[in-house]
Amino acid sequence: MDARSYRKIGHHLLSHLAMMTFLGAIGLPQEVAAEPLPSHWPQFTAQQSRAKVLSPLGATGETRKRALLVAIEKYGTHYTKNIVGPEWPSLEGTKNDLRLMTRELRRRGFEVAILTDEKATRDAIIQAMGESLYQRLGKKKDNVALFYFAGHGQQVSDVSGDEPDGYDEAIVTYDNNGVGGQKGRLLDDDLGTMLRFLAERAGNVVVIMDSCHSGGATRGNQGPPAGLRPRGGHAPLGPPKCGTLCRPDTAGLESEPTPKNLVFLSATQSHQLAYEAPSLGPHGAFTYYFTQALNRLPANTTYAGLMGQVRASMSHFKSIQWPSLEGDGRRVVLDSRRGEEVEGFWVRKAPKSEEFFIVDSSPASGVLVGSVLEVRPLDGPPRQRGVRLRVEEFVAGEMRARALDQGITALRALEPIIQGGGIGRVISAPRGLGALELDATDAPASILRVLEKYPNLVKLSGPDSAFEIVRNAQGAFSIHGAGGVPLPLPVCADKPMVTTVEQHTPGAAQAILNALQYEQRRRRLLAFGGRGRPRGIQARFEVQADRHPFDGARKVTKNALFSGGNGSVRISNTGTVPFYPYLVEVSNDGTVNVLYPNVAEHEVSQAIQPGKTSPTGSILITAGVLPGKQQYVLITSKSPIDDIAQLAFVPMPVGQCTHHPAGFRVGRSRTTHEAPWSLFTQTVTVVDPD
Repeated sequence: MDARSYRKIGHHLLSHLAMMTFLGAIGLPQEVAAEPLPSHWPQFTAQQSRAKVLSPLGATGETRKRALLVAIEKYGTHYTKNIVGPEWPSLEGTKNDLRLMTRELRRRGFEVAILTDEKATRDAIIQAMGESLYQRLGKKKDNVALFYFAGHGQQVSDVSGDEPDGYDEAIVTYDNNGVGGQKGRLLDDDLGTMLRFLAERAGNVVVIMDSCHSGGATRGNQGPPAGLRPRGGHAPLGPPKCGTLCRPDTAGLESEPTPKNLVFLSATQSHQLAYEAPSLGPHGAFTYYFTQALNRLPANTTYAGLMGQVRASMSHFKSIQWPSLEGDGRRVVLDSRRGEEVEGFWVRKAPKSEEFFIVDSSPASGVLVGSVLEVRPLDGPPRQRGVRLRVEEFVAGEMRARALDQGITALRALEPIIQGGGIGRVISAPRGLGALELDATDAPASILRVLEKYPNLVKLSGPDSAFEIVRNAQGAFSIHGAGGVPLPLPVCADKPMVTTVEQHTPGAAQAILNALQYEQRRRRLLAFGGRGRPRGIQARFEVQADRHPFDGARKVTKNALFSGGNGSVRISNTGTVPFYPYLVEVSNDGTVNVLYPNVAEHEVSQAIQPGKTSPTGSILITAGVLPGKQQYVLITSKSPIDDIAQLAFVPMPVGQCTHHPAGFRVGRSRTTHEAPWSLFTQTVTVVDPD
């Protein structure tokens, strides 16, 4: 990747929100002279090193893990001279956060370098990144590097022309001269440059952010919730440097792929502020719960498992601050190894309840009232037998479940889930959202062997099943549903779906699997609209071909897309309550794509307020290559849907495919509580370009 790509990575880290930790790596033996910093390392005025260095606790031999932790509390006129505009308010919890992080990292074999307050100037941070991380790292696959920052952040006018929204993101360092001043800012461009060099040396680079910058709908317009203090929130410094071509800066539009050896843990989503809670010490909420989970979970925990536990602990913050993970979540925490992939959704004890658990899921994963789940402890073996829970109600936007068995043995098995949370999977679900019942009596052994490997997708049953494999007189197979209607069989991403497949066709069993997966996704998608529309939600959206939307030669064609071409979507909130939009494409080739938000790039849905419309160019899509009718479905939700990516599906190719994508296109009680979702659909014609 080139330098610009890594500047974009640095921008994505800081603009994603928050600003905290980036963990250390293994160093060269101390007797080896440090090599010079790369010529493109950000410029700084060198001084005697200000970083305080602490050795690992109880470690012997060579240290292979190094961290640089930066925390600033002292902001304001008492410390900052010649300020321009308002002063940055001092913080109270960053040094407490620093102590927690230092203790946990040293216990795990890290050599920790620390910069605080007056020692944490812009030049000192750049110098310490070089001396404490880069020059101490050897090119070894088991090296681990970490950087951590706790303090204020801000958007500033773009200086390099690489930001689509016209703003760079910046760390506000100790030597700043106020919210309106130009001094004391470490730009995302500079951070990205340093990350590029670090990623070339360390086997695993970890970034943890627990601070925020101003951005999105929350930019300084709303006061913090009672008892919480934001780490940021001032308006940007200067106008956007993009003229009339400004557009939202989202990962799905501009960011380059994240390096495989970089993991980014953020305290927030990109449109939120990070808070510190006086009631916790004070501490930053994310750092407090992060270190709690780190101290409690076993040594082989993955980042996905760790962040699941942190989110479970921060569930009461969900509407204002929701932590995010970017990168390979299967890596073992603070290590270079990869662990086993976590499959399922998070289940946690409901507060102020003796029997209920909260299930962080939705119909996208097959979860509705009436679903039966198997839940195992978060730190248990992947194949450990779990406890069965039934989803009983939907209250205040949350699925609530309780144990099917209230016996002593079952209650004892629930104890570790009560204490540390659990991972759940669907055993059965109403309205066909779980495994599909299939009569496969007519199927040959080759197809049966494949179907038996997918118990979460298909349940092989008798003649009364909802679906049946039928063999016609010519020996071709199809799947029939209610009334004998055949299911469409996706075979390639560039061909229309078929209704039969010959037994001798290479991948005939895969065609049967594709059909069942497509049907399961379709049912789960429709389930978002199965309980009537929530009160106050009304929406309208239009899909249109959008050529050259930002270069002054824009050409729009409404209600149509060009094969393989670009398009855009405008979503309007015509109701009386805010909603989070999710746009799904159901293609005529059998693919199901979550177009917005771009979950592959860790983008999150932005709430649309009543009477407002999504900005022009903020939701861009790419049409499929196959002409014909495509269905676009808008899900509107009163709260974020964390597992929306589970709806996505690309059929595995069957036979010869001239074109096939490597991945997706990116882009209560059952009687008294309404579901928080609703569906709006539109059919669009994809045509060959002129």
